[in-house]
Amino acid sequence: MWKIFQEIQTELAEKVKFIDRPIAIIENAESDAILIKAIQNLSEGKSAFSLLEFGKSEQKKMLTGIRIIASEPKSTEDWNYVLSLLNHRKRLLELIIRWNAVASEMSIPVVNPALE
Repeated sequence: MWKIFQEIQTELAEKVKFIDRPIAIIENAESDAILIKAIQNLSEGKSAFSLLEFGKSEQKKMLTGIRIIASEPKSTEDWNYVLSLLNHRKRLLELIIRWNAVASEMSIPVVNPALE
């Protein structure tokens, strides 16, 4: 149980950087594997989508809506920062699921999994 407290502290410390330099991105973006792959590609200096990938208009629209503070991500560093937020949100969701499993066994409050 102590391990989960340490992980929560780590993620709370990580969250501070996203407060200082916020990212506007759609809700549940961390669950969209195609979007994550596109952002990972951009963070590596590659095209978001390969020429063989068709029908990704929804993810393309999501990409164009991403903002760091008020600016579009442009550099690989910017896209790495966006990717780090998505990874952070995914880790938070996993922690919430684990916490809620323990909480139900110990009769302590559960946490709403909304990552707002």
